Amino acid sequence: MIRRERILFLLGILCFSSLFMININSVHAIGLKKAKVEVKSNIYGKGFINGYSTLKTENNGVIKYKEDSKAKIKIILPRHQKVDDKKINSSKAKVSLVSGDGYYVNNLKLRSNKLKNKWKNGQTSYLLKTNDLTWTNNGYHVENGGQEWSGIGGDGSGNYYFNLKLSDIKYNHKILPEATFRIHIFIYGRDFGGNGKYGTPGYDDVVWPSLTYQKFKTLKNDTSKPIFKWKGEGNKPVLCDYKTDNFMIYWPIKLNVAKISKKDVKIKLYSQYDDTLTIPKKYIGVKNSEKATQIAIDYVYWPFTPVYTKMKIIVKNGRKTYFKIYNIASVYTHMVQTGGGLDRDKTVIAYEFYGIKNLISWKQVVSEPSYMFAYKPVNASPHDPYKYFYAENKNGKGYIELNERKAKIFYDKNNESNIQLFGNTVYVTEKIAKAKKIQYQGKTYKLEKTLVGGKSVVPSKDLKPSKGYIMTKSQFWDTHQRWAWLNFNNKGWVSKK
Repeated sequence: MIRRERILFLLGILCFSSLFMININSVHAIGLKKAKVEVKSNIYGKGFINGYSTLKTENNGVIKYKEDSKAKIKIILPRHQKVDDKKINSSKAKVSLVSGDGYYVNNLKLRSNKLKNKWKNGQTSYLLKTNDLTWTNNGYHVENGGQEWSGIGGDGSGNYYFNLKLSDIKYNHKILPEATFRIHIFIYGRDFGGNGKYGTPGYDDVVWPSLTYQKFKTLKNDTSKPIFKWKGEGNKPVLCDYKTDNFMIYWPIKLNVAKISKKDVKIKLYSQYDDTLTIPKKYIGVKNSEKATQIAIDYVYWPFTPVYTKMKIIVKNGRKTYFKIYNIASVYTHMVQTGGGLDRDKTVIAYEFYGIKNLISWKQVVSEPSYMFAYKPVNASPHDPYKYFYAENKNGKGYIELNERKAKIFYDKNNESNIQLFGNTVYVTEKIAKAKKIQYQGKTYKLEKTLVGGKSVVPSKDLKPSKGYIMTKSQFWDTHQRWAWLNFNNKGWVSKK
């Protein structure tokens, strides 16, 4: 019996010791969980496109990063503990490109994916240099063109904002929490503002919005709390169109609503990536009735990024504040042509379509590839139109035609254009090295084979917009595409920032 009690006593001591050890480790783990990695980034790169719509490598077009731009990385321990650099292990730390607005992760490759600089006082830095972030073309064969940096990419004004994630940093053998930060790349040098010096002049067609109030049904029964109602087209508020969205707040009888004004109303927008925007008061109208307050919004959101997916209406009534959150659309589905445009054999066009969640075939967004044969002088620029076109008479005899509409169209039955869809990007090879020689006014002209079809079309009716988007009705998917050059926005660029 005594031996049995001693055994039980020893087992008790062991169990207590084990519990004590577990508790110590738990306390340490809990403390480390409060540790964090802080990243402050001002990484900024730029590229000059010299009048083209995209950055051309053959014109020495590259992304150059400012020398002083970097991401400053800092380990912060709880309770103001001092960081011991010897306990930091970043040998397996990773920097990766993650989802964001205005780009697709699979279309880009981040070559600088490790931390290379030394730690000092719990701090280090991360930098980018030319070609550290490049396009992948998704394995599509490209000799010229393909995916390139676009002056109308990103937010539509050449501003790309990329989300990067830093992970797998260890401190004292424990993995620290992940951290995200942003980099900014600006593509400049093309003008849509009207002078045509660096590209094509022209504006979007703009319909100016006007603040209008719609009629709402009157609620018969009193309520115990305010009721928010929305009225507009579709199934949710749309902030990128030119129409007013109306909201009605029905108040309980006990609340006084007569004194609510603009200063009592705040409207905030939220993206999936922590961007926020407060709508200026000048785009908000407020009307009060005996039992309700009506709020009208005629704000037009122009950029393609950030894509705001939610809107919060906040109203202060006396000492209390009430709010309602709505799912919204803030950006039109759109296309950015990120390659092509040069008159060369096998130039690849890349069309990136944004805001579609069920794109499964290029036929939903692009016409069937077809060709015509056309001629322009050798000294003509890529922007100059063709001068002569190949046509055939009823007997099939070829001749020179000056009217492009009468040119003979050849369909790409053998898929020489190699049109393919990868993700939300359509690739098509613009030009094949075949030509027709034909005489005209005593001279022989070499007419090149040039792509006619394989261009964007009106969105297929079965396409559905992604969160925060509304379908465009444009054949060219270019609603708001030149927003930055509209005189009242005045954000268009020619020179670098």
